[in-house]
Amino acid sequence: ESISDPNFPGVLTGLEKVANTRGYGVLIGNTEGDVAVEEKYLRFLSTGMADGLILLTGHLPLAGWPENSKSLIPPTVAAATPIEHADISYVCTDDQSAARVATEYLMSLGHRRIVYVAGPKGSILSERRLKGYCDALAQSSEPMSIWKVDGDGTSLGGRAAVERLFIRDTLPTAFFCFNDNTAIGVIGALQDRGYDVPRDMSVLGFDDIPFASNITPSLTTIRQPRSQIGEYAMTALLDRLASREIPIETWELHGDLIVRNSCAGVKP
Repeated sequence: ESISDPNFPGVLTGLEKVANTRGYGVLIGNTEGDVAVEEKYLRFLSTGMADGLILLTGHLPLAGWPENSKSLIPPTVAAATPIEHADISYVCTDDQSAARVATEYLMSLGHRRIVYVAGPKGSILSERRLKGYCDALAQSSEPMSIWKVDGDGTSLGGRAAVERLFIRDTLPTAFFCFNDNTAIGVIGALQDRGYDVPRDMSVLGFDDIPFASNITPSLTTIRQPRSQIGEYAMTALLDRLASREIPIETWELHGDLIVRNSCAGVKP
């Protein structure tokens, strides 16, 4: 995860709030997925100069995670993106449940041709949100087809997804997007083609980044509890520092549907 990610400041606020209360400071290491930078931070961690590690990357360091990590790497917690590893607790949004709620909301407006615009290839968050979307479709009283188009989590990726869809004979009436950046790109591409959002097509995002309420139309989305994720993650880490006997745990927090102006009922 990059510190330029719109979700990062909120998570950091929660991390620092708990750390400061309990007498700890927070060091930020921005790797941008660079293996050489990860190696540098792993060497730093192995010196014992940091008491614990919180990963927001969604993966173990690409530079390698030593088998004897308990002696080389301090207690670790993953935040915002789960990491399935025997030694790591994680705290994140319940993406699957939130995505199901988002899709059900679109269905409640009468939409039956709903496309999921996915995130980056291999993204566990995108897969979790896809599962929630599929859960909602499966519970429909009438048959609904799973419809996924690739994206990359950026507004440009959202625009490209729309262009690929327009090659088809059938168009969706609603878009459920992996994140708000994707949704913003989708809205821009639809408006460039002369479509009115939400009168012609509805668009729903995920994250509730600050810009989501400032575009036209304002974006209906899922709000991630970013600060709360940070607070839970830091609490879990500091509790493990106090007692190494605490078992590995996972917390999946509730995401809220924020209804604004980018979704409407299907045109008659």
